[in-house]
Amino acid sequence: MDRTADTVTFATLPLEYQSAYLSQVDNDDLFLHNLRYDPSTHTLEAMLDVKKPFVQDAPENTKALGSFGRFHLSGYSAQVAIGQLAIAFGCMHTGKTKAELGEMIQRSFNITHRRAITTPTDIPLYLQLKNSRELKNEPPGLYAHFTYDIGNGDATGALTGLLPLVNFE
Repeated sequence: MDRTADTVTFATLPLEYQSAYLSQVDNDDLFLHNLRYDPSTHTLEAMLDVKKPFVQDAPENTKALGSFGRFHLSGYSAQVAIGQLAIAFGCMHTGKTKAELGEMIQRSFNITHRRAITTPTDIPLYLQLKNSRELKNEPPGLYAHFTYDIGNGDATGALTGLLPLVNFE
């Protein structure tokens, strides 16, 4: 971990910030690295590598699959990566490990793909907390609304969820 002023950077996502549920999903073997958390802007940036990219074998005598015969980041893998980033955000923001923090409960997730992401390494991810409110009449926590960007505009969207936090500010 490197700390410059209030910004915190990590070479790789620390194990204590990872969700066992998301990190054990057998899908592409996702790896987050070069994380940069900035509490002043409520942002977390990272790079994503897909260590075991799935590539569809093209039929021998046809090019029907076109560009889809090579790797492209799936919506499912994008959701897993962004979900893991949101959990890491909560950990970094509170200074708690994943075990101390608890599990985030996703309420909604949307994504818009503008272009296929076809390079499996160094995919830029950007997550920003846009607004939040403390939960009332529920277990102590925070209802959080994030926006995100994958691949510098290749895919964008929003994630809302419940973070088991008492005080987020």
